[in-house]
Amino acid sequence: MNAQPLTIPEMLHQSVRRFERGLALWERPGDEPVSLSFRELWGQVLRCRAALARAGVRPGDHVAIVAPNSIQWAVAFLGITSLGAVAVPIYFRLQPNEQAELARKADVKFAVVGPTPGGTLPEPLPGILQTFVIDAGAELPPRYVALERLLEAPNLEVSENVAARPDDLALILFTSGTMGAAKGVMLTHRNLLANVWAISRAVQVGPTDRVLLVLPMHHPYPLTVGLLTPLAVGAATGFENDLRRTADRMGEFRPTVFLGVPELFRLLLRAIFARAESEGRLEKLRRGLEASRLIKELTGVNVGRWLFRPLHERLGGRLRFMVSGGAALAPELARQYYRLGLLLVQGWGLSETAPVLTVPEVNRWKFLFTDYYEREAGSVGRPLPGVRLRLLDVPEKGIYVREHGLGELAAQGPNVSPGYYKAPAATAAVFFEDETGRWFRTGDIGRIAPNGNVYLTGRAKAIIVLDTGEKVSPDEVEDVLKECSLIQDVAVVGQRVLRGGEPKVEVHAVVFPNPQAVAERLAREGLTATPELIHGWVLAEVRQAQQRLAPYKWVREVVLTDEPLPKTALGKVRRGELGSDFKFDVERFLSHLAVPT
Repeated sequence: MNAQPLTIPEMLHQSVRRFERGLALWERPGDEPVSLSFRELWGQVLRCRAALARAGVRPGDHVAIVAPNSIQWAVAFLGITSLGAVAVPIYFRLQPNEQAELARKADVKFAVVGPTPGGTLPEPLPGILQTFVIDAGAELPPRYVALERLLEAPNLEVSENVAARPDDLALILFTSGTMGAAKGVMLTHRNLLANVWAISRAVQVGPTDRVLLVLPMHHPYPLTVGLLTPLAVGAATGFENDLRRTADRMGEFRPTVFLGVPELFRLLLRAIFARAESEGRLEKLRRGLEASRLIKELTGVNVGRWLFRPLHERLGGRLRFMVSGGAALAPELARQYYRLGLLLVQGWGLSETAPVLTVPEVNRWKFLFTDYYEREAGSVGRPLPGVRLRLLDVPEKGIYVREHGLGELAAQGPNVSPGYYKAPAATAAVFFEDETGRWFRTGDIGRIAPNGNVYLTGRAKAIIVLDTGEKVSPDEVEDVLKECSLIQDVAVVGQRVLRGGEPKVEVHAVVFPNPQAVAERLAREGLTATPELIHGWVLAEVRQAQQRLAPYKWVREVVLTDEPLPKTALGKVRRGELGSDFKFDVERFLSHLAVPT
């Protein structure tokens, strides 16, 4: 077996030798698809590296990437890191002032930008020496240079020499999680490649696999799992930026692996039901799901792939498994996919861990002929090779490992970040050392089962401690409430209120209702929308849904908002940005009917 390189250029060079003519990257930017083999990709990366060096980029320089996913995005990222420079991916949907602030925090000197799906270029980042444009149009503003023009320049000094070393910084990724200000997570080549090789050992993927990527690569989950890991093992990555075209791209690209987040899988399931209803097959779909559930319970055999063969064909017909990450996946949502014959697993990790810490076993025999996945639907799997986990007490929340079997998970391994860029206090707050080495406090509360599987219950900061001492995980309650047809966004929070003259902590929910579902019900019942009417409908759904929970976890008060809740690019609610003053204007709320989500 070949040695496992620990820098991005060495990894890519090895893959070129092993999979030279195999498909590496694919997309459909227009009428015709575009693709690169591993050899073609390597040639473009070498020219990109040489062009950037000629334009003044030096090893160690910080280079922002502000663009939607594309083959050019991947070439730019690989060119930057192969040069020994540091890539700083910034989400292209952020406001210009937000992009500028992140670039300033990361000491960015150069930027690679691309047009948004609407065709407009980002505003120039302040203090940048040079801005390179990918997928440039015919004319560019004065301060922009077309990267393609640099790549096509004659007499480029192209070399295959590797400039990067394993412990060199490769990447600065900004994360605020959901609770605080943005921090720049530093990741070295070793961090990223250690994670890549561990993933490839835990989940068997190879040259016959195709991974469809619809998540933005400014986050390490799609970047490491969706781009770097396929490149390392000879698999192909396909890009699509419009979620509305996901099913079409699956049918065309025919992936064996699909990456998503819980909200995306929830939307896909809704789309399946909506299509069945529009074609007059809704009752047949429901009967099929119930039959699939009963047969599995009685015989242990999953018949979903045969019962729902047309659905599998629309999704390309080759799906081996689907992966959810970025947020907690509700167990019942996973089971719905199992009944359809689709294996949906969830891993766990953080930006600070490059990012994957745990992954479930992917075993088709177990999926088809046992109830293993149904039983373990709430698990995020076992630690990757080389990753160590331990549980820590959280005294401020009254959580003690010996008493509850729960604790804050701490992680150790070669994939763990050296810390936050120019933020020693923030680094010291979450990293600690003892006789067993350096550990990272993940902030996630969970337990480790005897079989090694990890179960998460929520973020330490978000856990609601009631006056009785009982603890409520907002994630668990939100997973139940998200099943309500009238709820689009929900955040469960703890509130101290006066009841009978005494202060008391209660569970409350902030809800942005589903405009389409509300409008359809109004039309169906011939009613005029009022805040009181919509609030009553939502409250009734909440009360019905939460019967599945222990009474101490019930939501005592529902607050409506007429604006979608602030979320990360991967769909997690930013709890730190929720505020406390919510308004519900019916006209403003219904105006979101015209806004695609």
